Amino acid sequence: MRNGIQFTTDGQYGRNEVRGYHGSPRHEFKTSAAASDIAGLKTRQPSSELVTAQNEARFRIGMEIEKNSMTRSSIKEYPLFKGFERDSTCGGIGGGGGIEAITHVLPLLPKSHWRSKVFNMFHEAERVIEDSHSPSDASCSTHTHLSVATMNGTELLEAVRPYSGIIYALFRYRLANYYALGNPFLNTTEGYGCSSWECGTKYCVVKNTGHGIEFRLPSRIKSVKGMIRRYELFFELVNFGVNHAGKSHASFLKRITPIIKRMYDTQEEVDNILTLAKAFQKAINNNRVCAVTREWFEGDHIRHQRSRRDGDMSLFYTRALARETGNRYRTNEEINSLI
Repeated sequence: MRNGIQFTTDGQYGRNEVRGYHGSPRHEFKTSAAASDIAGLKTRQPSSELVTAQNEARFRIGMEIEKNSMTRSSIKEYPLFKGFERDSTCGGIGGGGGIEAITHVLPLLPKSHWRSKVFNMFHEAERVIEDSHSPSDASCSTHTHLSVATMNGTELLEAVRPYSGIIYALFRYRLANYYALGNPFLNTTEGYGCSSWECGTKYCVVKNTGHGIEFRLPSRIKSVKGMIRRYELFFELVNFGVNHAGKSHASFLKRITPIIKRMYDTQEEVDNILTLAKAFQKAINNNRVCAVTREWFEGDHIRHQRSRRDGDMSLFYTRALARETGNRYRTNEEINSLI
């Protein structure tokens, strides 16, 4: 990996210490590449779908890795991270505050030597990422920022919405978390939502940042392997939504199945995730909560009360679920008048 672009540290003041919230140094755009990096992309797609005319990755990703604590020896400058910040939303179920390590803006790529250099940065930061060195718990999450050159946040959200059910399935335990509860159906219409489901609220499943989107739903990362799987999955999500728009949800699930298999030990677990992905995708498409998805949207399985939201989703129940639970079924027209 000596040829082509090299990811290194820049020695900027503050990258090797924990700062206050939003106090870490500015990120770098580590998205440029050399001709040899671009030539090494292992894909049948034309490079123009993945690389800009300026030889930069068209897709970009950034992650905020929350941990309860980190050892002093782990806090140093890494090529991967722009810096470290205190975060009051994690730090243990009982509260107290933790630390988040925030990556630079990274290229989001298919299999290639270029991508291997990104993964090498993950391995170099092992003492920050691995729970064995920097522990985390259910109060921690991994906000994931995505952007695409020449697209704004609304356009990108519209592109990935038809395929985002898999993200809900994987991170379903956080769907009722206060910090990720807004706009559960990923509507892009300005002002859509009501009370705690406002489209524009900061605390939502996906935040439209203008230049891109921020998935706030993903749970904590516990290992380098887990971070690699997340990266692979988000590449497929963005690539499918942007470059294969209009293809079926079934074809997308077929595309990502090998990644899901690498995440789980048994075929039963894989089948369960894919089944849930279909149910959640139907919920997103129809703005409705069914019997399969209700328990996750309403937080039946949350084991602790910290950050749990109040209220229910009965306004959005399907006709069958409303009948089953004794609630009044609301038509789309009624819902629109209430929100």
